[in-house]
Amino acid sequence: MTPRADILFEGRLNLFAVRGDDGKLWVSSKTKEKFVRGKWEDREGGQGVEFIPKKGETKAVSCTEKTCAYESHGQKVVIVKTKNGLPRDCAAADLILSIEPFKAKACRDKTLLLDRWDIWRKGAHAIYLDEKKGIRVETVADERGRRPWTGGK
Repeated sequence: MTPRADILFEGRLNLFAVRGDDGKLWVSSKTKEKFVRGKWEDREGGQGVEFIPKKGETKAVSCTEKTCAYESHGQKVVIVKTKNGLPRDCAAADLILSIEPFKAKACRDKTLLLDRWDIWRKGAHAIYLDEKKGIRVETVADERGRRPWTGGK
């Protein structure tokens, strides 16, 4: 069976999804990027998806107005939804994904950081979490490669 990503980020940061322990995909919006969400649902084999509430907890993720916390395969992930949503203790997370540009240099040594600029440069991201192998990130740019028609990205 082909491994399925634990976290998906759409290339314009309007939509993200996390995979619950039960294998179900939890998506951040019912209304944004419906085409992309439909493709993600198709890849799930018709199982459908659940929706992450703006605030509150689900089986897969816990969200506030500023962040969502997700843990899977021994990896702790924080998804930052606002400019001032960065967690105070960056070292507590193995991965921080920020919808906004990330400026805090103090966290860069301890934690894998992906922000708006990373997504802009490399397109949509699929992130795989593994207790033994750590975090693996695949991007559209990695698959597509550098071509003249991609603007050198």
